[in-house]
Amino acid sequence: MPETFGDTDTLSAGAADAAGAETAAGRADGDVLTARDKFRKVSEEVRRGAEVARERYNDAAENLRLGYDKVRVQANDFGGQVNTFVRDNPGKAVLIAAAAGFLVGLVVRRGRDEEDAD
Repeated sequence: MPETFGDTDTLSAGAADAAGAETAAGRADGDVLTARDKFRKVSEEVRRGAEVARERYNDAAENLRLGYDKVRVQANDFGGQVNTFVRDNPGKAVLIAAAAGFLVGLVVRRGRDEEDAD
C-alpha cells in the first residue's frame, strides 16, 4: 500500500505541477493581454492628445494669420493717411517731424545724462 500511496502522491504532484503550469501559462497569457490592453489604451490616449494638440495649433495659427492680416491692412491704411496728410500739408508735416525729432532727442539726451550721473 505505501507504494501505491506514494505513486498516487507522485501522480497528484505531477497533476498539480501540470495544473500549476497551466495556471501560470494562463496568468502569463492574461498578463500579456492585460499589457496589450493597457498599451492600446495608452496609444489611443496619445493619439487623441496629438489630435487635440494639432487642432489647437491650427486654431492658433489661423488666429495669428487673421491678426497679422488685420494689422497689415491697418498699417497700410495709416500709411496712406500719412501720405495724404503730408501731400496736403507739407509745412505742417515738416514742423511735426521736427518737433518729434526734438522730443526724441531730449529723451535720449536725458537718458544719457542719467547714465553718466550713475
